[in-house]
Amino acid sequence: MGQLISTFWAILRLRLGPQAVPASGFLYWSVIGLHLVTGIMLAGLSMSLGQALLSAFVGTAMVIAVPDTILLLRGLSHRRTQTVTALAGAEVIIGLAALPVTAWFLMSTGEGQAIPALISLFLVGWNVAVAAHVLSHALEVPKGLGVVAALIYMAISIIIGNVISG
Repeated sequence: MGQLISTFWAILRLRLGPQAVPASGFLYWSVIGLHLVTGIMLAGLSMSLGQALLSAFVGTAMVIAVPDTILLLRGLSHRRTQTVTALAGAEVIIGLAALPVTAWFLMSTGEGQAIPALISLFLVGWNVAVAAHVLSHALEVPKGLGVVAALIYMAISIIIGNVISG
């Protein structure tokens, strides 16, 4: 367990790629489950339970579908388990870090929201950087193309999230 945490921490620091994650179906589904729970907790801070469940489900579906599609198009489907596990695991950790920041933002008003808003912006940027890092490794493309893939992934997620939240 300690080695796994170290691996995810190294991915979050852009030191290791998804290839460092074990290609384990059990780990894949465990991390997907944690991704869903984390999504429900985050969305539940600002949405009704029904919306939070739908938002989290769609977010988790996105973390599976977008990398799967991109890997399929590149003929690299065999990297699916490790790539999705790495992306979802990183999003779980960043999401858990975002929970208190989001609660702080929602409980604050006016100028009191500035610091949690800046921290949230940092977390979003970090999430994009990690996704770009993971995708560039998985797709064997330069970092710039990894950034493009990560931004497309994030944009799709935001658009769908906005449609769901009304």
